[in-house]
Amino acid sequence: MNLFQQLLTRLVSLWQRGVHSSSQADKEVAVARLVPDRRLTKDNLLRKPSPEEIIGETFRALKKQDLPGRTPKQPILVKDAGRVNDAMKQVGSPTRYRSGEELPRGLNYQGQFVLFPMVMEELRSEYLINRAAAVRTICHEFFHAVRISDSRQTPRALEEGLADLFADIMCEKLLGDSLAEYSSYPEFRKGAEGLCGLMGGGDFYAGWTVFVESRSSPNMYGWARDQLENCGVDAHDTARLLGYTDTSVWLTIIDRLTQDLEKG
Repeated sequence: MNLFQQLLTRLVSLWQRGVHSSSQADKEVAVARLVPDRRLTKDNLLRKPSPEEIIGETFRALKKQDLPGRTPKQPILVKDAGRVNDAMKQVGSPTRYRSGEELPRGLNYQGQFVLFPMVMEELRSEYLINRAAAVRTICHEFFHAVRISDSRQTPRALEEGLADLFADIMCEKLLGDSLAEYSSYPEFRKGAEGLCGLMGGGDFYAGWTVFVESRSSPNMYGWARDQLENCGVDAHDTARLLGYTDTSVWLTIIDRLTQDLEKG
């Protein structure tokens, strides 16, 4: 190797070290600038330097819960609104979004879930509470993703409420707070909580354990109908609970059933 080549190799090596050092320094500065939140007593997960690392560690923790049902695939993170429909095609979903249309936070299709740009923005935020909201969405979508039942055979209000309750439980485990105020569907969550108490004879966790088994049913509507009727809910109320049409009516039925349980 001649002198010129030696000098060139040396310069490239120094440049690469500089880039690496700068990148590492940027990450350290970014982590140092993170704004904590008193509700998050466990925030190490949220201090990961990249959205991909937060998603990856959250996903691994969720898989360790060993829920019944299908094994979900690694979530897809869409960073740009212009690529949303590409992600829909990638997972085989027929759903398409028009330019400028308001996007949801996430979507599940046959065990594969997609996280939309809002979640990406939250994961990049310097505020840990914003990152926590994104983690809650990942937990919510994971619960949907393990479900075997086709969406057409799934009672939506109950399904969304249960997914939010699962997000409560997992955020409490991972972050130290349920972050229930960040519920995507607070009224569905409230109703599902009441139904868990009803199913468990007043014990929420006993009822929750029953509802978790819905993940492995090929027809969640039929499964939930049988469970409710076995619990003493008459066919008329069961049909109205699972064929949700109005939130106030849905919650009124659940409140009445819960009160009847308390009266004995």
